[in-house]
Amino acid sequence: MKYSFCEINQDAYAYKINIHQHTPEISQELSKLAKRSIKISFVPHLVSLDRGILETIYVKQASKINNQKLIDLYTKFYKKEPFVRIKPEGESVHLKDVARTNLCDIAIISFSKDNLIIITTAIDNLGKGAAGQAVQNMNIMYDFPEQTALI
Repeated sequence: MKYSFCEINQDAYAYKINIHQHTPEISQELSKLAKRSIKISFVPHLVSLDRGILETIYVKQASKINNQKLIDLYTKFYKKEPFVRIKPEGESVHLKDVARTNLCDIAIISFSKDNLIIITTAIDNLGKGAAGQAVQNMNIMYDFPEQTALI
């Protein structure tokens, strides 16, 4: 019952630190993209909200890259993904912008002096989470337009 509303109301905390069930699949998919082994640390935070998950991802840069070039790379990579929106430089993601949708908003900030990239994402954990993702996957599997029943 530690995840029931009465237990988490008015609270926020990190949970399943480095043992979260999604850690292996995140590493697997990043490794496929990078064509080399990628290890990650994934620490979700439980926050007392009706809907929404906000993620903050820290990445060490292999080589220095400016922020606009990163945004351009993400925009190109996701250009055919109807539910992914890349924020312009200087803008943040907000849960209220994705609530009750199948959208994923992404913002990227590069700190070249620290060789660090910080990526923030926001999704509705019911829309883009389990329910919306299931409908989107079904649409793809059965050759329906990907947005069917999601917009």
